[in-house]
Amino acid sequence: IGWLYGCVSRIGQAVADAELQLSVRRSADEVERLYEHPMLDVMDYCTPFQTGYEFRMLTQFYLDLVGNSFWYVVKNRLGTPVELWVVPPQYMHPVPDRETFMAGWIFRTGQEEIPFELNEIIHLSYPNPDSAYWGISPAQSIAVDLQTEAFAGRWNRNYFYNDAAIGTVLSYPEEISPDEYERIKEQWATNHRGVGRAHRMAVISGGAQLEKAVISQRDMDFHKLRHLNRDNILGAYGMPLSVMGVSENVNRANAESGEYVFARWTVKPRLTLIAAKLTEQLAPLYDKKLEVKFADPVPQNKEQDRKER
Repeated sequence: IGWLYGCVSRIGQAVADAELQLSVRRSADEVERLYEHPMLDVMDYCTPFQTGYEFRMLTQFYLDLVGNSFWYVVKNRLGTPVELWVVPPQYMHPVPDRETFMAGWIFRTGQEEIPFELNEIIHLSYPNPDSAYWGISPAQSIAVDLQTEAFAGRWNRNYFYNDAAIGTVLSYPEEISPDEYERIKEQWATNHRGVGRAHRMAVISGGAQLEKAVISQRDMDFHKLRHLNRDNILGAYGMPLSVMGVSENVNRANAESGEYVFARWTVKPRLTLIAAKLTEQLAPLYDKKLEVKFADPVPQNKEQDRKER
């Protein structure tokens, strides 16, 4: 679904583009920015098969599509993280515990099951009012709209491809022989089936009547239906039209406003969620005094910071 991919990819790219900033708290009032640290190296390197940019982008993809993202933390013999792997959330299953809330995770695919300890997995999620163990995504809130958009696209394709719907009825006042039926059907298909033969004139005899029995795109108000689906998808992800490259009713003023809204209300909260999880669960594995944040992506705030400097 194009609009879904557009939303998820733009958000993922914006999150991956953000500058990760690592600091250490020396005292209650003193925080020192670190430009070189093993944690920064791991966040840039991640795995031999995936860069830090790809890692952050895929993490955000899973959050926006599934509502959950999992990191498998690979440690050396000293217990220091040396690699981070994104684990597909569709294979992860929580193991609840009555006393500790969570006992761990199970990676299950087919007949294979791999158990993970809590300290091996970092779970990021969008809070789900229905489950304390599993997140919820924007895509789930518009599942019906996504299905409608998918079906509308297929219907539109089949409209041109010539699907199995009864588009034209050729009726005779009297019964015709099987041979005559096959001859007429073959002749009709040869002369009129397919996009290249559309709207050709039909000449029929023997008292036959030609009737159209198809619902057209205009009858379905197809254009408005597709626009409604688009707006519902963009609304669920907080995506302004201008950010998606849609120019209808867009001028410079509301394009700049759209950029601000996208950065402030779509990108920044997602960066805050990831930074908080890094500070809480990954940074202490290196040093409990480490703090993680991302550079503010909001244009107005970035300009204000520049002026203050």
